[in-house]
Amino acid sequence: MPDDDTLCGWGNEARVAYFLANADVIVPRRAEQINLLTQLLPYPPDAAVSVLDLGAGFGAVTEQILEHYRRATVTCVDGSQAMVAHAAQRLRKYGERVKILKADLAEPSWSDIIKPLTSSSRGGDKKDEGAVFDAAVSAIAIHHLTHRRKRELD
Repeated sequence: MPDDDTLCGWGNEARVAYFLANADVIVPRRAEQINLLTQLLPYPPDAAVSVLDLGAGFGAVTEQILEHYRRATVTCVDGSQAMVAHAAQRLRKYGERVKILKADLAEPSWSDIIKPLTSSSRGGDKKDEGAVFDAAVSAIAIHHLTHRRKRELD
């Protein structure tokens, strides 16, 4: 993989197809991890939470969140066009409860894509001005970033 491949190979359709076919083997105890990640959110199942899924891939974590939190909305961000396409297909049944955006977390400008979503305050509370997400999650994407980019995530 070239040093300048910020998507760590996820731009390659063949790699994405291989991962989708073998995800449960590649990521041991994957279903358990996704379930635990969902349960760690400190909200009751009937909460109308808004979640940001960073490096959402093909939408497995998002789907679990939307199933568990029946009033939740999730914004998915992923840099791989192939993964974004698979997520769109997988999550289409959730309609307006899900937004899928393409942005590479390895690029400092990745958050520009969500700025329109965070441009207004919630309930007029000054300290929360600009906040639109109740939680942010990431399953297996952030570890691909350089140490510098991990520190720069905001």
